[in-house]
Amino acid sequence: MSIRIDSANDDLKSTFIKSEKAFSLSLCLIMFLIYSENFIIAPLISEISTSLNMSMQLSANLVTAYTLSVGIGALLYGPISDSIGRYKSICISLAGFSVCTFFCGAAWDAGSMYIFRILCGLFAGILTSNSFAYVGDYYISKKNHQSIPVAMGKVMSGMFAAIVVGVPLGILVGHLSSWRTAFVCLSILSVILLIFILVGVEHVKSIRAQTSGYLSSLAGYFKFLSNLNLSKITALFFSFQFVVTAFATFSPLWIIRHGYDLLTLSIIYGVTGFVSVFISMKSGYFVKKFGITKTFLISNILVMLALIFIVSITFNIFVVTTLIAIYLSCISLRMGPLQALSVASVDAMERGRYSSFNSFAMQMGSSFGVALFSLMIANQQQEQAAGLNFDAAVYFLVGVTAISTLIALFVKSPSPKAA
Repeated sequence: MSIRIDSANDDLKSTFIKSEKAFSLSLCLIMFLIYSENFIIAPLISEISTSLNMSMQLSANLVTAYTLSVGIGALLYGPISDSIGRYKSICISLAGFSVCTFFCGAAWDAGSMYIFRILCGLFAGILTSNSFAYVGDYYISKKNHQSIPVAMGKVMSGMFAAIVVGVPLGILVGHLSSWRTAFVCLSILSVILLIFILVGVEHVKSIRAQTSGYLSSLAGYFKFLSNLNLSKITALFFSFQFVVTAFATFSPLWIIRHGYDLLTLSIIYGVTGFVSVFISMKSGYFVKKFGITKTFLISNILVMLALIFIVSITFNIFVVTTLIAIYLSCISLRMGPLQALSVASVDAMERGRYSSFNSFAMQMGSSFGVALFSLMIANQQQEQAAGLNFDAAVYFLVGVTAISTLIALFVKSPSPKAA
């Protein structure tokens, strides 16, 4: 009997360790941790404010501080990403992310919380851009370009898994125990993932770019802006994250304002998020059938319709839950194709920098989205007035999505670049 068990374990190790599945799973979990770190803050703002003697506004700005830091980290590290190598960058930044997340949970005042939150965001920015670029390195090195959209969909499913698991668990852990416990749990998960990557993920060597210096490489970002097609793709990343983060940050508070408790909120995001993760993992198959542009356009139109119906109908928890499921599914459907388009639009020597540039654009979108959305619903004393402002803000997100739809119509879909 023990021989059979040992044999089964050996088979599992041989088929999973260093496999494509292990590779995709590890990057998916990185996305899960990065976005869980972002999304768990909003429901715990009240507890953090009380514990650290911070104003509600100062606590709310922790979301913006994190997203800005993610963007800046990606931007500043981008020029040396292609020189140092993706695997090493991921391992080092994941270790830093784990340490800083732990100290976020151990913060003793507002200053220490902001310092570790910003540092955590910087490491997350390095992780994000290198993860996307590493997908391109991995599959192009194996001459398997057609699998990139499928792989990107699987990796980005981690973002929506953060909504499925991260948000509900963050809420439950934070309120059953303490907001500090939520951060410590994320830190422990980061350490476990780092060990898994070191042991179980194949190290694919990236083509290392020869640069003439850090500042000249940093100035090279302007080359992406001068390329009209690449600028359009970057604009799509900005608008995507603008809408996603703004709605994800404030919609839980909107639902609670209608009289529902945190347990109900956890169930809603658990159910709707599960659907979105499944769709995200299948997004590559939609791309194969309809193409990147059609998949993106169809999902954008459905996102706009879902948002319009969410705020235009009389509030009903079952209808709203269904519409949020449709919204999240369509959001998840378009992210994989967009990342695949980004990777295929530049050659291997610039893949890391362009991924960093787009990560920066995404996080700027997050920051502007949260800031503008919060301004539109701020300083409202009456519940009804706050609801009306939430509606107006959502309609604004519909407008942003409409603009991104128009931009997508004029984006070229290039053939994948060779490594």
